[in-house]
Amino acid sequence: MRIEMANMALKLYGSAMSIARVLVTLCHSFIRVDIAQGEHKTTEYKKMQPFGKVPVLADGEFQIFESRAICKYLARRVVLLA
Repeated sequence: MRIEMANMALKLYGSAMSIARVLVTLCHSFIRVDIAQGEHKTTEYKKMQPFGKVPVLADGEFQIFESRAICKYLARRVVLLA
């Protein structure tokens, strides 16, 4: 069985404590958000997540936050090939 992520260029924003290793392997790139430096509270970050929390997943122009919603979104995007 092979798992293929069709037409995905995912970017995951978060800190090491806010994401599961499995999500990182599914994403095209991981953008580290330095919580200690307050990067999650900047105006730019709050454009993606209005409450200033991590993680945020960007799929092209589409953005989603909350880890459970991200997992559900990714599950729906996965194409299983036998």
